[in-house]
Amino acid sequence: MYRQLILALIAVLTLAGCGSTQSIPERGDSARSGVFSSRITTTEPQLQWQQSLDSEVRGGLAYAKGLLLLGTESGEVLAVDENDGQILWRRSLESAVRGSPAIEGSRVYVGDQAGKLHALDLDSGDTLWRVDNGRAISASPQATDLGIVVADVSGRVSLLDRDDGHRYWRTDTGGSIHAAAAESDGRVFVGTSRGRIVGLDLGSGEERWEYQTDEAVYGGVAVQGQFGFFGDLNGRVRSLFLSVGVENWHFDTAADIGAPLAVDGDEIFVADRSGRIYALREDLGLRIWQRRVADDWISAGPVLGGNGVLVAARDGSLTALDKGDGSVLWRLETGDSLGASPLVLPGRRIALVTRSGELIMLGP
Repeated sequence: MYRQLILALIAVLTLAGCGSTQSIPERGDSARSGVFSSRITTTEPQLQWQQSLDSEVRGGLAYAKGLLLLGTESGEVLAVDENDGQILWRRSLESAVRGSPAIEGSRVYVGDQAGKLHALDLDSGDTLWRVDNGRAISASPQATDLGIVVADVSGRVSLLDRDDGHRYWRTDTGGSIHAAAAESDGRVFVGTSRGRIVGLDLGSGEERWEYQTDEAVYGGVAVQGQFGFFGDLNGRVRSLFLSVGVENWHFDTAADIGAPLAVDGDEIFVADRSGRIYALREDLGLRIWQRRVADDWISAGPVLGGNGVLVAARDGSLTALDKGDGSVLWRLETGDSLGASPLVLPGRRIALVTRSGELIMLGP
């Protein structure tokens, strides 16, 4: 009995420490599934704190070691304490940051509009190294086991060494890339403004296949198992076999899709520019439910946690839906436009940033 109590206490302490040590990227994982391990609260959350950043923000958030990290239009990267919103450090770069930071170990990787990729120390914000990519970087970098994957506005995808920025390979995919590459099973997948979906070998950069759509793909690809999912500006959602780049099914929504999708188990969740959210079957693409949640278009992809779906919209609304039937669990008005996906953090907390630069922490 005594031994069981000790083991239970160790387990509780281990779980309690997860919130301060784990790294959480903008879309939850490197597959960009939009799934978070923490649960979305089913009751309306309360404001814990709010911090003005003194700059507009176009990118999203990342989290590590109790810090919220983000970049601004004024060209700064900031680290903010998750507990009280205090800015612990800020680093000025050469130009605006449009993507969220990537975190690997004790390093933060950020791309800017001047075409530089910066590696910063997570604890201090000191610059460790920077390299000139030659083209603006609007997509978030992607941290992988082999290095940092960087996609730029000219359609080039590169793999860089995490320690010194040495470039291992570079592949031109054609068309601008505005969303981070999804990484899974030794491959990376990107979508371009020219409607190309490309699968690349992570080790070599060799193009394994391409799939051509009729319209631009701005939200990138979400990966689960052997399938990739994306939407385009024609409002069409597609499922692809990732081994060969062949379409599995498609589904047409009511309006353009510019946001990333979320996928979890048997369901896919899609936001379009009419303010609607759709839940689709992962295997067949059949509609399970749909609900209009916003008066303006949705450019931030839905995120999932537990039995909840969280949607941030340009009209300033933040809405939580029941994953099973789409019913509204709660809805908040922030009073400012929301263009980036929120983070779902341990303790049923939600971190989000408005386009005018208000960083907000909500909690139960």
